[in-house]
Amino acid sequence: MKPAHTILLFGRQPDLLDTRRWVLESRGYGIAIANSLVEMASLPKDPPVRVVLLCHLLTPAERTAAAALAATRWPGSITRALTQATRVPTGILGRLMHTCDGPTDLVSMVRTLLHEEPAAPPKPSRRGKTAAA
Repeated sequence: MKPAHTILLFGRQPDLLDTRRWVLESRGYGIAIANSLVEMASLPKDPPVRVVLLCHLLTPAERTAAAALAATRWPGSITRALTQATRVPTGILGRLMHTCDGPTDLVSMVRTLLHEEPAAPPKPSRRGKTAAA
């Protein structure tokens, strides 16, 4: 089955990138990962990256450079920076997402950015408990 959309995770921390990849892949998204601008520039233009998520551990200069490269390489892509700070100037990065919001909010943010309908809530089992998805 072909993934619904391609999402690029850009950062330097393999464990964080792998966790975010797992969360998003489990929801059916195609994921690309880049650890440097060189790796990012070498990713194919097709299929186009729809959403670029920038790790909170990147410097402001790295975030700005990655956002500019994404805008050039995949026009129309949406870039969001993940952050742990409460007040960060965004510049070309647009809105931020706080990393402590968790995996459910990460998926929800991606769904919103892609204008997808929210997932249906899990159906209750016969015992009245929510069945695992």
